[in-house]
Amino acid sequence: MKSPDTQQVFHLLFKTMALLVYLFSGIFTSNYIFVAVLTILLLAFDFWTVKKRSHSATASLARNTVHSQGHPAIGHAIAPLTPARRPGPSLR
Repeated sequence: MKSPDTQQVFHLLFKTMALLVYLFSGIFTSNYIFVAVLTILLLAFDFWTVKKRSHSATASLARNTVHSQGHPAIGHAIAPLTPARRPGPSLR
């Protein structure tokens, strides 16, 4: 797994490249479709990098949760189904 510093570098790299491609593409080409597709791809790579980083942070928080009795928690806490939250037709 990559270190957080490496992930931040890729995040900034993809964002900066997308901005630079969008701003300075008129110098190199007049094909707007190519520029739009390239910019969207760079932003998609940036989104994937950020999503992966936030997922790994959330997963590590969930794995490192410990109950007050000292037992490790598995998964996320889910509220029990009360009559108000129970799925299905209402009897009102």
